[in-house]
Amino acid sequence: MNTPTRRAQDQISRALSWLIRYDGFVAPLALRLDAVADPSTPRMATDGARMYYNPEWTATATPEHIAALMGEAAWHCALSHPWRRGDRDEKVWHQAATAIVIGNLDQAKHYH
Repeated sequence: MNTPTRRAQDQISRALSWLIRYDGFVAPLALRLDAVADPSTPRMATDGARMYYNPEWTATATPEHIAALMGEAAWHCALSHPWRRGDRDEKVWHQAATAIVIGNLDQAKHYH
């Protein structure tokens, strides 16, 4: 395994440990998502079953930043965003759904 991919996996593990320690609600949700390395993903994304991460970005990000994006992905799943979009405009739906998720994360003081 190449070094950036291994480093990214280590960072994912550190971020999950951070979530377990600081966010008992989001951690189990994030742990249910299969982490998949995907160089075409800018940072992180979810389809509801998997959490896609860019290995190069993840290898250099802090565990806290990764945990925040994992928390965002987990909240999208908790609120059924991947399944509720229907035929709505993808970009507008993502912006609206993310605004709701960020509001939830902002209320959790440990993400600041």
